[in-house]
Amino acid sequence: VGGTTEISFGFGFLDFNKVLWEHDQIIYKFTTDATYWGDVQIKGESAFNPVLRLGYNLNKWISLEGVGGVAITEYNSTITNRRSRENKPNAPIQEDPPLGEFDAENRSLLTMQASLNAVIYPLNIAGDGVGKLHPYLTAGIGKMWYEMNSNYFDGLEGTMDYSGGLGLRLLADKNISVRFEVLAHFNNIQF
Repeated sequence: VGGTTEISFGFGFLDFNKVLWEHDQIIYKFTTDATYWGDVQIKGESAFNPVLRLGYNLNKWISLEGVGGVAITEYNSTITNRRSRENKPNAPIQEDPPLGEFDAENRSLLTMQASLNAVIYPLNIAGDGVGKLHPYLTAGIGKMWYEMNSNYFDGLEGTMDYSGGLGLRLLADKNISVRFEVLAHFNNIQF
């Protein structure tokens, strides 16, 4: 119904199970005795992502939602094509030095997100919006911040985030509904 406000909580997952960052031939360890470098790749894991939504229904078929969320997960790094050299003039390069216990990082990744989303109920455009099942389309624009607990990064980095998806809303009664949604986020972070 137009002119109404809604508040809701969402529980889902962000798929960070992909390569988040990689760099060839970067120093991964420096000691007083030697310098170690190699190809470093950081891959994340899927993250639990609770969100809070505050929506305003413009009419029966479109609403605007302010969305805020957070996700905490872990990441793992791999180091390949490793080399080392003693910190002495003209020291030879050692190929494939052993990887120390703490050389490859296994730490945490925190993301925070904020966006403004439009939700469109296409079956309600011409109709009166009756029934318990309401499919919808959603799209949004906002910002996502990444905080990776890593020696390779200085701190919090933000980027524009664009999202789009679809869902199904099940109305239990006038004040309670359940939504099932698939949403794709598009952003590119420069650490």
